[in-house]
Amino acid sequence: MISIFVATLTLLAPAQNAAPMPPPKAPEPEAPKPPAWIRSITLRPGPAPYRALGNPLLPALAELVSGNAVVCYYRAFSPESYGYQKRFKEWWKTDEAWSKSTLAALPRQDMEFLLTHWPLEQMETGARRTYCDWEMAERLKKNGFSTLLPDIQSLRELGRLMSHRIRLKLAKNDYPGALRDIQTLLAMGRHVAAGPTLIQHLVGIAILSIGLDRLEEALQQPGFPNLHWDLAILPSPLTDITLALEGEKLIGVDGEFPALSSDRVMSQDDALKITERYKRLLSMQGEDPTVTASVILGVSLISYTGSKTWLVERGVPRERVEAMPVAQVVMLRSVGEFYRLRDEMFKFSQLPLWQAAPLLKAADKKLKEEVNNPPAILARLLLPGVSRVMEARFRVERRIAMLRLIEGLRLHASRTGELPENLEILKLPLPMDPFTGKGFQYTRTAANQAILLGPARNGDSNAAGNTLEYQINWKK
Repeated sequence: MISIFVATLTLLAPAQNAAPMPPPKAPEPEAPKPPAWIRSITLRPGPAPYRALGNPLLPALAELVSGNAVVCYYRAFSPESYGYQKRFKEWWKTDEAWSKSTLAALPRQDMEFLLTHWPLEQMETGARRTYCDWEMAERLKKNGFSTLLPDIQSLRELGRLMSHRIRLKLAKNDYPGALRDIQTLLAMGRHVAAGPTLIQHLVGIAILSIGLDRLEEALQQPGFPNLHWDLAILPSPLTDITLALEGEKLIGVDGEFPALSSDRVMSQDDALKITERYKRLLSMQGEDPTVTASVILGVSLISYTGSKTWLVERGVPRERVEAMPVAQVVMLRSVGEFYRLRDEMFKFSQLPLWQAAPLLKAADKKLKEEVNNPPAILARLLLPGVSRVMEARFRVERRIAMLRLIEGLRLHASRTGELPENLEILKLPLPMDPFTGKGFQYTRTAANQAILLGPARNGDSNAAGNTLEYQINWKK
C-alpha cells in the first residue's frame, strides 16, 4: 500500500480519473461543559493608601538588573532543585493538601524551607532581569512540530511552589513579602508567555493565573493594602501574543517543507521526501498508516488538475507547472491554502476578545466547511486553536478588571461601612469586561453582600465556562 501511494504522488499523470476520499471519521462526543466559575470572596476594612501606586504588581525599573531571565529560570528547575520531593513522600499529595488548606491550618513548620528555597530565589532574581530570551527560534526551525519543551512545562511546578510560599507569608502576616512574591509570579508569567510558541503562551497564562489566585486571597486578609490603582496601571493586555504566533509560523509548514518552492522543478527524489514529511505529519495526528496512505493518494488524485490551475493563476509559468512532479504541485497548493487559512485566524489576534471571538468563530466554521476540500487538509490538521488561546489570554484580563472593581468596592465599604448600591457610586473609572466589551454586572443583594458578574458573550459555545461570578461578602 505504501509503495502504491508513493508512486502515485511522484509519477501520477493528470489524465487519470479521480478516486474518492476515504470517509470522514465519526465525530467524537462533546466533552461535558464546565459549570460557571463562581468564587466567594470576603472583604474586610482597610485604610485608603497614602500613595495610589504604593504597591506595584510588577517589578519597577529601578529593581531590574541587566541580563537574561532565562538563565535564572533554568537554574531554578535544575535536577538538584527538586530535593524537597524526596523529603515529602508522595509530594503530589502534600502539594494538594497545602493548596486546599486554610491559611490558619497551614503546616508552617513543614513549609518553612520555602522561605529560603534556592530555586524560588532564582525565580525572584529572574523576574527582575531586563529581558527574557528563550533562544528557541533555531530549535523551532530545525525540529518543527517535534520540538520538545520540557523546560517550559517545569515552570508550572515552580509557580506552584511560589504559590505555597505566598500563602505561608500571608499566614505570617508578612504582606510586603507576599506582595513581592506575587510580583515575581506575574513577571515570570509574562516572561514565559512571551516565548515563541502558543504552548509557552498558555503556560505563562497559567502562571499568571496562579499569581492572581494568590492576589485574590491576599485582598481578603485583614489590613491588607488596597491595590485598586496598582491593578489599574497593569499593562493591558498583560501578555503579548505576537512572538508566539511568529513562532507558530516556524513550527508550521514554513519549517516542515523548507525545500518546497514554485521557482524550480523538483527532482523525483525531493518530491518523495516531501511525501514522507507529509506522511509523518499525518501520523503525528494519530492517523493509521493505512488511512494516511489513502488520504495522500486521494488528495493527489482529486486535486492535481485543480492545483496546476491554481499555480498558473498565481503567476507560475504553465510549462514549469507541467514539468513538476505531482507531489510538488499538490503540496504547493496545500501549503498555499494553509497560509491563507492561517492568516484568516491570525489576523484577529490583536483585536479585543469581544471583537475577535465572533470573527474567529466564523473563520473556524469556514475551515470546517472546507473539511472535504483536499488542499485544506494540511490547514485542518496543523492550524493551532487560536480562539482558545485568545479566551485563556483574556480570562487573565477579566480577572484583573474584576479584582480592580472589587478593590474599589473595598475602598467604598471601608469608608461608608457597607457595599454600594451600584458601581457608579464608587466615582471611579469602571473597567470594561474584555469578554463582552461592556460593563460588568453588579447587584447588591444585601447591605453586606453583592454579586459581581462577568457574563458570557451572546452565542458563546462555552457560555457556562466563560461566566465568572464573584459572590462578595463584606465583613466589618
